[in-house]
Amino acid sequence: GKEATSFRRGGIYEVLLELDLAKTSENFIITEVLPGGFEAENPRLTLSRKMLSENLAQPGKVELRDDRILLFTNNPCLGNLRYAYRMRAVFPGTYRKLPTVFEAMYDPANRARLGKDESLSNHP
Repeated sequence: GKEATSFRRGGIYEVLLELDLAKTSENFIITEVLPGGFEAENPRLTLSRKMLSENLAQPGKVELRDDRILLFTNNPCLGNLRYAYRMRAVFPGTYRKLPTVFEAMYDPANRARLGKDESLSNHP
């Protein structure tokens, strides 16, 4: 699909995270802070819906928190990785979307911010 900045309240949207690892990385975490006004959809409750994105990497563990999603992997990875999750627009308003953070848990020099700060709007 296309990149969106305006969302309908109550709508469920798929978010695609893409990163390109220039060197082999393992034991890393991807932190996706959710913009205010949105909440993560629990994939256990929406198993009947297939992700629209293809060729997705499977994280070793996913933690859903009120304000963020954490994706963990233990396996060595190299090259292009694609992860996806769904979020729901809950409250109307304009909110700030922070960059996604990639961190190798045991290699502090291997860290990156992905994307840019941007504004997202929910409307009724």
